[in-house]
Amino acid sequence: MKILWLNGRPETNPGGTEQHTIDFVKAISKERDIELFLAVARDSFVDRNTEGVKKFYVRFRSEFSPLSTLKLVKEAIRIKPDILIANNGNEYLNAFLSAKVSGAELVLFRHMVAKQPLLLKKLVFPRAYRILAVSDYVKEFLVRKEGVYEEKVEVVYNFIDPEEFEFSEERRREARERLGIAKEDVVLLYCGKVERGKGIYEFLEVFEAVKERYSNVKALVVGGGSELEETKARLGEKVVRGPQKRVADFFMASDIFLMPTHAEESFARTVVEAFASKTAVVATSKGNIPYLVENGVNGFLVKPGDVKSMLDKTIKLIENRELRASFQERAHGLYMSKFHRDVVLEKFINAIYNDRL
Repeated sequence: MKILWLNGRPETNPGGTEQHTIDFVKAISKERDIELFLAVARDSFVDRNTEGVKKFYVRFRSEFSPLSTLKLVKEAIRIKPDILIANNGNEYLNAFLSAKVSGAELVLFRHMVAKQPLLLKKLVFPRAYRILAVSDYVKEFLVRKEGVYEEKVEVVYNFIDPEEFEFSEERRREARERLGIAKEDVVLLYCGKVERGKGIYEFLEVFEAVKERYSNVKALVVGGGSELEETKARLGEKVVRGPQKRVADFFMASDIFLMPTHAEESFARTVVEAFASKTAVVATSKGNIPYLVENGVNGFLVKPGDVKSMLDKTIKLIENRELRASFQERAHGLYMSKFHRDVVLEKFINAIYNDRL
């Protein structure tokens, strides 16, 4: 089977769809029965991180990119793919035209819950072979708000790099040693955009309140954003590590991950990274998070902005090691069964391939 994967955004810094393309392209290219082609913007983040993949260059800054559309159509006719996959909303119409002319089946990945233009909803969505939602929350939005037929939508999760996040007690010990964390310390982690809308100030309130009660509680803040300097001023640079290319060690070294977001998280990747790292989770019930965290079973859920509830749940996990370990084990089991790369890749192939045989 031939797959033509389209990601022609000229982004030089990683975003969610760019990393998603890289992860899937690398995994698919190793499949024996699939010949993969990548349509990508030259010198983009995706281009720089997909060496050894068959590719040609297009550039889509917006839906209206006639020269790139023409090249995409010509290359699709030449390659004759069985499946053409579009990973960004502003490329859907171009992908639709190319699939139509080349005879390929059109598959669309949906990452967000933003409403789409009427043209896409009336022309493109009904004619797509599959629409792959990256979460249950996105699928629910597509069916209920966008009017997409439920049988056309399949959930294919983002996957977490199993090499980067392969857990072991030895790796946890080594990560804590590198970060100067003592065996008896309990570490609270914040990982994400350091912004008000992502809940950084709720995290600060919780940590500062906990710190008054427990001398062995530490914090780590990973990420960049508009409130980074203010956060550094309150916690210090040893705690606030800023943006990091690889975050697995910070998760491995931590005991409790707090996600106090106010945003409608379409996937909540950091929650799954915490699951993979056996880090207990306390998070707000926004977007896809309630589909991941079963309150009181593999983590705790609180209402956005409810600092008291988040503080109470955090204290409960600090004081009750058995409960913390129970959450960690159950969450890790969920990661292995639903979000490990091998599981996700098998589901992806089934969604676009096996049911066509």
